[in-house]
Amino acid sequence: MPSGDWSKSGTAAGKPDAGIQAFDAIEQLLTDNPELQGESRGGQRRILIIPPVGVLFRIIQDAAQVLIIDAWMIRSRGTGG
Repeated sequence: MPSGDWSKSGTAAGKPDAGIQAFDAIEQLLTDNPELQGESRGGQRRILIIPPVGVLFRIIQDAAQVLIIDAWMIRSRGTGG
């Protein structure tokens, strides 16, 4: 997802940089020992949440890559909607 979309989502939640900072942290964690990050979700999928962002990812061992399958913003309670 382009950073503009993350920024817009964060602004709507009242924290313009929170989503971008969380996604940056997730990227760093998945760069170093991704198999130790998050929780298993069946098959080769794992989930990792660093509020206000969550990601579903898969480790591709043969290619030494991490594939982010899905990413989403988590709204805090009391932010409406």
